[in-house]
Amino acid sequence: MFHAATAALAAIGIKAEKHESLIDALEYHFVLKQQAIKLEDIGKIKFAKRLDEKYVNRMWAAKSKRNTAQYKSDVVIVQKDSEKIYKNAIDFVDALEILIKVLK
Repeated sequence: MFHAATAALAAIGIKAEKHESLIDALEYHFVLKQQAIKLEDIGKIKFAKRLDEKYVNRMWAAKSKRNTAQYKSDVVIVQKDSEKIYKNAIDFVDALEILIKVLK
């Protein structure tokens, strides 16, 4: 998920190195759409699919579970949660691949 989000942001000239800034930038530029739109990008935007906020929310959830699994030895991540995160990650990457293709 991190690498797909990094690629989507790179497609519009943004580099983020930390998870928090990456997710915030993804939400800002592809969900909230509060950025000023350049004239040359209007044609691309006509064909671009808006990124649903659920993808950003899922990325935050996955980051939280990863941090828990990595740094809290007393907490167990159940297989059901792992399978859900995996399914969401595949869906997330597929959505961002489409978004990146449109931006190129």
